Amino acid sequence: MLGFKQITRRAILALVLAIGVTGCVGGGGGGTSGPSEATLVEVAITPTSASVAMGQNTFFTATARYSDGSSVDVTSQANWRSADARIATIDAATGVATGLVEGRIAISASFNGMTSVEAPLTVTAAVVTAIAVSASSAAVPKGVAVTFTATATYSDGSSGDVSGSVAWHSTDITVATPNGSGIAATLGLGTTDIDASMNGIASNTVTLTVTAPELVAIALNPTAATVVEGLTSNFTAVGAYTDGSTANLTTQVAWQSADGAIATIGANSGVANGVAAGSTTLNATLGGIASPNATLTVTTATVTAIAITPTAPSVAKGRTVIFTATATYNNGTSGDVSGSVVWSSSNPAVATLDATGIASTLGEGGSVIGASGYGITSNSAALTVTAPELVSLAITPTSATVMANSTQQFVASGTLTDGAVVTPSGLTWSSSDAAVASIDGNGLATTRTIGSTNISASSGGVTSNTAALAVTSAAPLGLIAVSTNKTNVTLTWSPVANATSYNLYWNLAPGVTTGSAKIVGVAPGYIHKVTNSNKTYYYRIGAVNALAETLSDEVFCYVANTAPTYTFTPGPLMSVARSGHTATLLPDGKVLVAGGATPTAELYDPVANIFAAVGSMAASRQNHTATLLANGKVLVTGGNNVGLAVASAELFDPATNTFTAVGSMSTQRQYHTATLLTNGKVLVTGGRSKTGNLGSAELFDPATNTFAATGSMSTQRQGHTATLMPSGQVLIAGGYSSTVYHTSAELFDPATNTFSLVAGAMSKAHQNHTATLLPSGQVLMARGHWDSTNISRVTDLFDPATHTFTSPGLMITASQNHTATLLPNGLVMSAGGYNGNTTYRTAELYDPVANTFTAVGLMGSARRDHTATLLHNGQVLVVGGYNGVGNLASTELFQ
Repeated sequence: MLGFKQITRRAILALVLAIGVTGCVGGGGGGTSGPSEATLVEVAITPTSASVAMGQNTFFTATARYSDGSSVDVTSQANWRSADARIATIDAATGVATGLVEGRIAISASFNGMTSVEAPLTVTAAVVTAIAVSASSAAVPKGVAVTFTATATYSDGSSGDVSGSVAWHSTDITVATPNGSGIAATLGLGTTDIDASMNGIASNTVTLTVTAPELVAIALNPTAATVVEGLTSNFTAVGAYTDGSTANLTTQVAWQSADGAIATIGANSGVANGVAAGSTTLNATLGGIASPNATLTVTTATVTAIAITPTAPSVAKGRTVIFTATATYNNGTSGDVSGSVVWSSSNPAVATLDATGIASTLGEGGSVIGASGYGITSNSAALTVTAPELVSLAITPTSATVMANSTQQFVASGTLTDGAVVTPSGLTWSSSDAAVASIDGNGLATTRTIGSTNISASSGGVTSNTAALAVTSAAPLGLIAVSTNKTNVTLTWSPVANATSYNLYWNLAPGVTTGSAKIVGVAPGYIHKVTNSNKTYYYRIGAVNALAETLSDEVFCYVANTAPTYTFTPGPLMSVARSGHTATLLPDGKVLVAGGATPTAELYDPVANIFAAVGSMAASRQNHTATLLANGKVLVTGGNNVGLAVASAELFDPATNTFTAVGSMSTQRQYHTATLLTNGKVLVTGGRSKTGNLGSAELFDPATNTFAATGSMSTQRQGHTATLMPSGQVLIAGGYSSTVYHTSAELFDPATNTFSLVAGAMSKAHQNHTATLLPSGQVLMARGHWDSTNISRVTDLFDPATHTFTSPGLMITASQNHTATLLPNGLVMSAGGYNGNTTYRTAELYDPVANTFTAVGLMGSARRDHTATLLHNGQVLVVGGYNGVGNLASTELFQ
């Protein structure tokens, strides 16, 4: 086909001729006229030499040059000629030459009686224009080679096999790849695409599927055997597969004997039984594949002797002894005849034998064992039965949780060889961590410090099961002192396992000890009658057991004679701005502030009123949790790291001010909860993972620094609350699932590790709300989202006695992402938050006695996603948050 430029050029020439260029140039024939007064001086063709492959075209151009220096393209007017049309032809009108066979010829053009200089044209061998790949098979088992054929189509229309000349390609060489001849060895299971290329020409793609190797042959071993009639001989069938692998198929093949009167063979066992003297053949088949025959010769045999072993065993009563009778035959062979002889015991009170020679020991003493059969009596074996021995130990309880400085009795039971269960003496008891708990020779463990240890017992090489002993804080946790009027201070705390009683110690100055004023026999909810108002009272509770008394942390309560006034004052700046962070009150009164879209952390010192940097976390976290453990460390879990929820966790150690990684949670979580239980473990619930909201829960064990799954909640929840109740249960309330804002609540029971829905429902759904445990034991739910567009000022009170909710009234503003802090006087201070449009700097006080909400002061900055922490000095530290424009590094003190 002519190129666009050639066609255009020739069209221009035709136009010139059409408009009548005058003046005749050259000789007749009606040729094209040149310029006026100009004569044709030369016909030139280009290219002056050319090369073309067989079956392909090349283009020549003829140009007429005139005496006045002008020239005209006359390709389509010239008369073209090939010197040898057998080698190449040329279109007389277009100058298009086509190569036919290899060779060299001359091309010329004539115009107006003038012939051009000849241009040599070389016709080369035909070139490849296409490659087609085909396969001997599209799917084969592993190990079977596949032949791929590459067929080339040439420019002259011919074709040929070029399998050995192309470059072969495989998209997965672990499945198959052809060699230089196109033969592919199949190496692995799967599919691969095969193609070929040559001289820049790429073939089609052929998909090869390699399936599991297939059985191709079965070999029997031995191929010939001899067996005495009545005895057995074992044969093995080994399968060979297409990939060269082999496998023992003895129990999978179908066995056959050519003559069952001479020998039989188990259909799937390979065990041949000699029936009568003679010879037969055996074979095996599987999936249409049959083995070559094996020959089995059955000979006649006569027993000449019987020997039993062992000859002098000694075992403890209750154990069994396996005696074996071996027959020697007249043909020099031998065989086990334990099931064919008659066994005897001289003292059945000591031992009896079954038909196969297994002796059961029944009493202490001796017995002579013998066997007879085939007219032969065996040798005798002397069996001695000794006293029964200990074979196993079991200790109970298998797990226990007790407080420090108490005891736990473990009991061991032993099973003897005769099945008797006894209480063994002289056991060696051990504790894997004697610093946590030691144990005496009678199984009495004495707990020393918080932690966990494994208890076990052993005797004479027999070791018991392991019992897990967890030691929790002996001191009461969660002590709260609240003044409800100028004469009463109510004290509540979480009960301590194994405590027999509680004592109250108090003073009008810090530093309460057992030497301070004492009230014995108190219980959670105790009301201390005071005589001096406008004073600060300091308290500690002592948990008493048989070993010791351990005191709680010290708390204080200011008893006012008149209504207090409240203000916010600026606090020190943090090193970085934070929101969605955590703030954890440590036992020494300092506050650990961690994360908030950063891995950094810092400590607030209320005495010096400054922040100081500590070691950073391993990952940036936001919307995570931080939980103070009974051992004084802080567990940090989950959160958001640069837009993605994480499952990792780490521990902050206040002794070193550093974080260390611990075991990860089972899934990523953010907007979840983490609650310290009275047994020292931490309950983690709900939240949101990378894929959606969660209904699952898990428990962190500080003894092992690992998480373990526990029962799931009744529904998915994120942005919910979790409150430790005085009963030790945890109240889970509100939150959001994939489609529902929840009014429901449920209780987690650490005794059974299960959740159960409470009977009552909240008056409105709550998400991103607050939940505050009041001195009365009730829980105040406040504000939050109640549907996808509305943020409420509704509150609900949960009553643990009836498991129902009542509404104490409406707060002044609707808000979410605020804080709620129980003050020493029993009031609840709620600060900041967001109503969907505005971030607040307002604060409100809830009075649970009067059931009223009142405005109280303004913070220096509007805040949401901040923290508010009650300090030991009665102040509330408000930290960071988002003010509607950016994250904050500022803090404030409420008092």
